[in-house]
Amino acid sequence: MNSRERIISVMEGKETDVVPVELFFSTEAICGVSGIPPYKFLYQDVNYRTRAQLACVERFKPDSFILWAKGRTSNWIKNHDVEIKNNGEAYLIEKESGKKYKLGSNYHAQYRDSIPPREKPFIMHGEIEVIVNGQQFMTMDDKYPISSKEDIDRLFPLEQAASVKQRGFWDTLKLFKKQCDPGLYVEAGGVGSVFRLAVGILGLNSGFIMINENPELLKYLLNRMMEQEMEYLKVVKDYGADGIHTGEIWTGSDMISPQVYDEFSFPYQKELVAEAKHLGLMVKYYLTGNVVPRLEKLLEMDIDALHVEETFNIDIADVRKRVGNDIALVGNLDAINLLEKGLKEDIIKKVKHQIDVAGKDGRFITSTGSCVTMHTDPERIDLLINTSHGY
Repeated sequence: MNSRERIISVMEGKETDVVPVELFFSTEAICGVSGIPPYKFLYQDVNYRTRAQLACVERFKPDSFILWAKGRTSNWIKNHDVEIKNNGEAYLIEKESGKKYKLGSNYHAQYRDSIPPREKPFIMHGEIEVIVNGQQFMTMDDKYPISSKEDIDRLFPLEQAASVKQRGFWDTLKLFKKQCDPGLYVEAGGVGSVFRLAVGILGLNSGFIMINENPELLKYLLNRMMEQEMEYLKVVKDYGADGIHTGEIWTGSDMISPQVYDEFSFPYQKELVAEAKHLGLMVKYYLTGNVVPRLEKLLEMDIDALHVEETFNIDIADVRKRVGNDIALVGNLDAINLLEKGLKEDIIKKVKHQIDVAGKDGRFITSTGSCVTMHTDPERIDLLINTSHGY
């Protein structure tokens, strides 16, 4: 049984030879393992982004890999370069204008005199931090002044899948699938977070204010984000992904009420999941925040597996009890306090414990509750994989 067959078997409730492992890396960790500098991963030819992630797969040989699949568009890459000074300072250069923008020490931050215009298709997943006059703006937190449906139509016209492909927005996935082992289960990350996209466009405060002051306009924006993500799903399917790693942030009980969740998040996610399933993609749903009160509601979606983070003391045994045995669960081992910094014997103990309490029926995938960090010793990742496969 190869890795892909294991993951699919687990999500379909069939027998498998070992408890499979999914790896969920931060971009910094990917660059550290591969040796490809972050500035190349973030700003330059898509081949760097692809090679870096292939190197992680080749090093650890997981059963499933969550791919950072979105990237800069082809035209954006052609018009930008990175200059590294002898003193270590780095600058992002716009070739057309000749403008230079200083980058932070980890290359994620850009120092600018104004928030740069959003490229289309837009990236909303927080990879780049823009600093304007000392104020930080993550890409998912940039504020667009939206006061009408016309503003939404003008700023975010729906782009069809054919155009998305032509712009090269998902080329990392296309190249990765051509080069990776066909026996690997490949999951496209960063797709389908409708509430996160809509509220992120407005800015967190403005987005939450709009829930009360202009709910119909927010719903129009949510629907547009959902429609756009559905076009991305078509590309993901055409480029050969087995499934998607989707979900939400800012929708836990620590952030919004059940009424707001039921009206402004759940219906859009349910429809998007249904479209993914219609296209033949498997769906792994990942939530952040205090999601325990949402668990039973999530069973109304046609998801194949549920992935929760490790904060708020979320116990995977409690999650299993609440959702039952008819759905696959993904482990939420602590990426920092356990995998990076904990005792090796505790890693072994926790892996076995999670399998015992959540995987006795076989529907369990070992993983961390958040991204593997850049400072994690690779041998600790080997230990996690070997323990899961051998237990």
